[in-house]
Amino acid sequence: MYEILEGKVNSKKRKSTVAVERREATDQVQENDGVSIAGINESVGTFIKKKALEKYEAFSSLTIQEQTVVSLGMNLILDLSFEFEEGQSTLFTRSQWNALQARFPAAGPGYDDLDKSLENLTILYTRTLGQLSNAKTGQENK
Repeated sequence: MYEILEGKVNSKKRKSTVAVERREATDQVQENDGVSIAGINESVGTFIKKKALEKYEAFSSLTIQEQTVVSLGMNLILDLSFEFEEGQSTLFTRSQWNALQARFPAAGPGYDDLDKSLENLTILYTRTLGQLSNAKTGQENK
């Protein structure tokens, strides 16, 4: 019986030691991305990596959104384009998030631009089909 209790105590000690080691490892993280914002005393990369490491142990029990935040953070990716309720934007204050978005504006077309492009392609496709149909009809009449 003492062996069982001793085993449980040793197991708890090991878990506690592992938790301390993980915490210490998290504290040692230092990324060199050179991106800083007001209110955070470390680089943005270091900040998001540490936040990801804090939740990594519970990864399988996290929501899909939280897993996405952890995955992005572990890979030093800050996705400024995707603002969902439990996304990376929650790691920052509203003013910090706005400052990051202002510093790194979207590089590609927005959804409005894509909608307009799709509309233009649809018109072009319809015209082309009409021309092909007319050409086919003209050949059949010869």
